[in-house]
Amino acid sequence: HNGSFNFIMDQIDSRAKVIYGSTAGGARFPYLDKSVDVMFLVAYHAKAGTLNATLEHTMSSQHYFKITANGREIGEVGIDAGIAGCLDIPVVLVTGDDKVCAEAKELLGDIATAKVKIGLGRHQALCLAPEKTREIIMQAAKKAVKLKDKVEPLKFASPVEVVITYKHTEYADNDILRGINGERVDAYTVKRKYRDIAQWYGGLWQG
Repeated sequence: HNGSFNFIMDQIDSRAKVIYGSTAGGARFPYLDKSVDVMFLVAYHAKAGTLNATLEHTMSSQHYFKITANGREIGEVGIDAGIAGCLDIPVVLVTGDDKVCAEAKELLGDIATAKVKIGLGRHQALCLAPEKTREIIMQAAKKAVKLKDKVEPLKFASPVEVVITYKHTEYADNDILRGINGERVDAYTVKRKYRDIAQWYGGLWQG
């Protein structure tokens, strides 16, 4: 979040490595490879259009109304879990409001979730004190690491057909002008096929 400048560096665990700032090459997850056992998705939001979800959106509040992969609607949880799935890495923890936790369970199965707020509307939520929130996330994380061999990575059959419905027709116009092999479905919607989710969203890069 916030261009990856929101970490308080002197509070980072000495064992951790942190990518600070925008990612090189535009990759969603630089350095992600098969040495990674599991993935946590922390502080995520429900997909665009989710009723009463806190700050519901899919990647861009400005551009995207709806995204499907092989006919299945996905939000940020599905996109990032799909990228991890390209390397057989399961997502075992999602944290956020009650709506994104429910979305994650439906999509990924019996994973661990940390419900740290109840969404009451796009700009309204019933929140917990930070101390309680940290406790909930820590307990969920301890449960999640034990799920390594119990949760299947999210996989989309290849080639994956990605259909994007934009909020405004001009974004669909620009998509067609900018990209190749795009099919204009209607005024708001563009369809393309990719090898996998990572190729579509520029997920992987290693320097």
